[in-house]
Amino acid sequence: MKFYIISAERFNLSVEDNNVRTFGLIKEMLRLGLSFTAVKGVYKGTAEKSFIVFAHGMPDGWIMATMRGLDQESILAVGDNMDASLVYADGSIESIGTFQHHKGALDSLEAYTLVAGQAFVCA
Repeated sequence: MKFYIISAERFNLSVEDNNVRTFGLIKEMLRLGLSFTAVKGVYKGTAEKSFIVFAHGMPDGWIMATMRGLDQESILAVGDNMDASLVYADGSIESIGTFQHHKGALDSLEAYTLVAGQAFVCA
C-alpha cells in the first residue's frame, strides 16, 4: 500500500475526547518517524480530523493495531496505482475504485477527503 487514511475520532465522543485521541495518534506517528499529513475526512457524512499516513517505514501490523485500538470501523488504503480499498477491523477488504481528484460539489457526497483544499473521492 502506498498510504492509509485514518482518524482517531469517534462520532459518539466529545470534542475534548476526540482531541485527546487525535493528539495521541500524532504523538505515536511522530515517535515512530512516520510521514503523515493532516486532512479532513468525511465518512458516512461525518467530518473527522484525519491523516494520510505513508506506508514507507511503518512497522508491520501497526496500522491494523492502531485502527482496532481506536475502535475504528475501517481505514482507507490506497495502493501505488491509486487503487482504493476499505480495510475493516475484522481484516476484510472491500475494493472501492481509485482515489481521484473530485471537481464537483461535495454536498451530496457521503465520503471524501480534503487535502490542502482539494477534494478526493474513491470512484
